[in-house]
Amino acid sequence: MALKKLSYIEYEGEARQWTLKPLDFGTSNLVVGKNATGKSRLINVTTSLMMILTGRRTAENSGAGHYYAEFLINGIKYVYELATKQKAVLLERLSVNGEPRLERDASGEGKVYYEKEGKFLDFSMEATAIAFQGRKDRLQHPFIVELADWAEASATYAFGGEFGKLTFMMESSVQTQSNGQSSGGDEPNNPLKTYLDGWRQFGEPFDEAIVEDMRALGFPVTAVHAEQLDSTILSPAPQASLIALALVEEGVTDHVTQLTMSQGMYRALALTIKLNWATFTGKRGLILIDDLGEGLDYERSCKAIELTMQKAEQGGAQVIVTSNDRFVMNAVPLESWVALKRDGSTVEGFTARNSPEAFKNFRYTGLSNFDFFTSQSFH
Repeated sequence: MALKKLSYIEYEGEARQWTLKPLDFGTSNLVVGKNATGKSRLINVTTSLMMILTGRRTAENSGAGHYYAEFLINGIKYVYELATKQKAVLLERLSVNGEPRLERDASGEGKVYYEKEGKFLDFSMEATAIAFQGRKDRLQHPFIVELADWAEASATYAFGGEFGKLTFMMESSVQTQSNGQSSGGDEPNNPLKTYLDGWRQFGEPFDEAIVEDMRALGFPVTAVHAEQLDSTILSPAPQASLIALALVEEGVTDHVTQLTMSQGMYRALALTIKLNWATFTGKRGLILIDDLGEGLDYERSCKAIELTMQKAEQGGAQVIVTSNDRFVMNAVPLESWVALKRDGSTVEGFTARNSPEAFKNFRYTGLSNFDFFTSQSFH
């Protein structure tokens, strides 16, 4: 487990204030809630926090928000708090196992703990700068590097969206990367690149794992690869040759490419690529998936959620998925639920950990998990 608790307030004190009350998470989490309750917004808030910890989002593009997050990484408890407004940092704190390690205020002045010296040293920086992002020194500030590494290993995928279906790669770019110039790593909206990087690093076992998972999801696939796309079917026709993902199905001669395969098949393929990338690389971060099961039938929705949680747990990762799919809800034990309820602009989450009686009592009714959702019995 990594992310244990998260709360967030946006535009605090203003008429447009939006509040996410403290949510607690386990290793595998299914976030459910009525439409417009805040499921996707929770994913966006969590993603923004990860981007701040990796340095890909600054105070200048973070809006007016107050994050409070607790993490448990390798048995160590981290608490990080950050408040920003008008492109500046109002406050920032980091503690490790209850001991302060970094503090700063709106003036930009603060102090940070130096491991080798065994003491705090003062610093002064621009009000727009996030102190955490400039302290990634493994020797002096290992507590910052540990948290940043976790965030770097995390990723967000919008399963219900386009998910990179119309994202291809130029053949010349693929050849360049094959010659050792690839930056590597996962790109959430480019499963093709993730596949190519995975295949270069791990070869046939990577392909075999994807095929096995696709078959487990009910798709009779025998092979996966990347191939040149017939660009004549695109309008306007591209000036260069394009590479796309392709599958071989049992009893079918023609290969089906990501452009021509159904949205459901493509989403399943993209998901298995992403999950196996995390497994093969050993990245023990947080996997966030919005609208898991969207576009899949009953059987495949259930298998998709089962595969996702199984892969994450086997690889030591944490997973948070959102869904309003009744089949997905019925397939996931209530112990993994995070049920959201919105009251005006305030969102609250209920779990078997913070509302044990409500969850325990419902088990005796003999009703389905979906009934637990529709009856709102969790609060």
